[in-house]
Amino acid sequence: MKLGFTDIDFSYHENQVLFSVSGLIEPGCLTCVMGENGSGKSTLLKCLSGIFKPGRGDVMLGGSSLHNLGLKERARRIAYTPQYIKTDNAEVVYDFILLGRKPWFSWKEGDADKAAVFDVLEKLSISNLAFRRMGELSGGERQKVILARTFVQGTGVIILDEPTNNLDLSFQMELFHFLLRESRDNGKLIIIAVHDVNLVLRFGSYAILLKDGRVVSSGTVRETVNEESIRKTLNLRNRIVEIENIQVMVPLR
Repeated sequence: MKLGFTDIDFSYHENQVLFSVSGLIEPGCLTCVMGENGSGKSTLLKCLSGIFKPGRGDVMLGGSSLHNLGLKERARRIAYTPQYIKTDNAEVVYDFILLGRKPWFSWKEGDADKAAVFDVLEKLSISNLAFRRMGELSGGERQKVILARTFVQGTGVIILDEPTNNLDLSFQMELFHFLLRESRDNGKLIIIAVHDVNLVLRFGSYAILLKDGRVVSSGTVRETVNEESIRKTLNLRNRIVEIENIQVMVPLR
């Protein structure tokens, strides 16, 4: 189902951080939200996930206002992962991930929930971590486990706020290949805030570029992410070159 948002404004008390932000995101689309720190990326994602209610405008999921959905129904449709999650160091990885299935529990977890945990562990190549404690993990391993809990939720919409933090380059590539498969092959609607322009150029389908809470440009990555829009959005002189049919952004300062 489509996720649409129209003329979204949002303020923290008297400080307005989003100004008339609009867009329409299709299933099967990997959408990348780009912008400098403080541009409004995280706030927009919280509005799109239903955590924040816009001061003006609305977010529509499949033709229904997001804020007309109950918490459980929303959790069955949208999975959201913030930049930072506090975890219990003593908790076992399997149990931590299993909590992602909670919206589907009737009374307690069933066989399908347990199978979903092992399936996502395998997909993310972290089955070896299943029975370790959270406090025993490296920063990168912990981030992978958090992502696993997001995907095990089994939603059609997945919203990720800078999930590549603490991940080495190899797993960043692995993660984006996984996101691309989930969007293209399984029809997931995935929205991700990301700083790395080259990941956007290589893997993104659709892009929203934010500057000071306003949309600089939005559309397909090929149409939207170019030298001029990068300069305006990130205040960065750059060149985009092509290497082995892959576009690469080279910063000039």
